Formats: sequence, structure tokens, C-alpha cells
Amino acid sequence: MPHAYIELENPVEARYVRYNHVYCTNKYLAISELRVFGKGKEAKPVTPPNFKAERQKDRRNTDLSWDKVEGATGYVIYWGISKEHLNLSILM
Repeated sequence: MPHAYIELENPVEARYVRYNHVYCTNKYLAISELRVFGKGKEAKPVTPPNFKAERQKDRRNTDLSWDKVEGATGYVIYWGISKEHLNLSILM
């Protein structure tokens, strides 16, 4: 089912998630994205200091910059039409 959202009846504590393929309408299975939501046991990541967003001459483009966070392996940047609607993201 494209874009399926499956919620478990009860919360589960897990270290790994396994996908068992049962049925597919096509000859081949292709999974482009699998997301698991929950709360980790570690502290929340630190917000990078000195985050700046500067519009370019073409206002459709913006330059983003921030100071590196020690130990970070990547950053997720969220954006949207307002602070309450940050429904777009990119992993860098």
C-alpha cells in the first residue's frame, strides 16, 4: 500500500525492526522509504549554534549556515510555511 501508515495498538520497546514481505501486487517489491517513530533513551541532540538563513538575490533560494556540533553525524533541517507547520525536511 503506497504511503501506508501503520500504528501498533500498544507501544513496543525495540532495538531492531524487521520487515516480512507477505504480498505485493507487482512482480518485484521496492521500498523507497521506511520510517519508524518513537522516543529514544538518549538526550535530545544539541541545536547547532549560530544558525543563519540568508535569502539570495532570487528570493526562492536561501543560504543556510551554522556552527558544527561536536560528535554530530548529520543534521536534519525542517522548514514550512510557518513555525507551526514545519512539514518539509532534508537530512544533510
